Amino acid sequence: MFKDIRKITEAYKKQKVDLPLNHRERFKNKLATLPKKHPKNNKIWALAIAAAAIILMVLGLVLKYTTQDKVEEIPVEMLDLATVSPELKQLETNYLTAINYEMLGIQPNEQNKALLDAYFQRIGHLASEYDTLTEAVITQEISEELIDKLIDNLKQRLQLLLELKEKLKEQQNENITTQNV
Repeated sequence: MFKDIRKITEAYKKQKVDLPLNHRERFKNKLATLPKKHPKNNKIWALAIAAAAIILMVLGLVLKYTTQDKVEEIPVEMLDLATVSPELKQLETNYLTAINYEMLGIQPNEQNKALLDAYFQRIGHLASEYDTLTEAVITQEISEELIDKLIDNLKQRLQLLLELKEKLKEQQNENITTQNV
């Protein structure tokens, strides 16, 4: 079943195969009867490549000269008092820290709930006004008047909280004296 390929190829090599005498003429006749192919016209390809290059250059020039230089704008989220002055940002941070500290010291209960609600409503109004002023800093031209309003707003909130703490102490002292009597 199995045959050694080496033996088969040796037998083939030993056979001498002669080509017919008119082999060359027949081959030439067959070549002559085949349709002749014209060599590819490289000029067409060269013109197509040149046209594509010209189109790309024109497109590049059009884009370069028609697009306007864009001014680098600071995103809205990044604008704050630090962009105006680091000292103003530090001042804002100090006020907000003091406000948060004072708010942490307030302990609500049933006796001071009405007083707290009234003060927190006023503080909430000032906080929303502060947000509006901050948006004005972002959208409008920054002015000294606008910055003064921001700082005054922070001062008012802190003063309200200090007043609230003072009233809560007074109320607590009154409760203690009424309980002792």
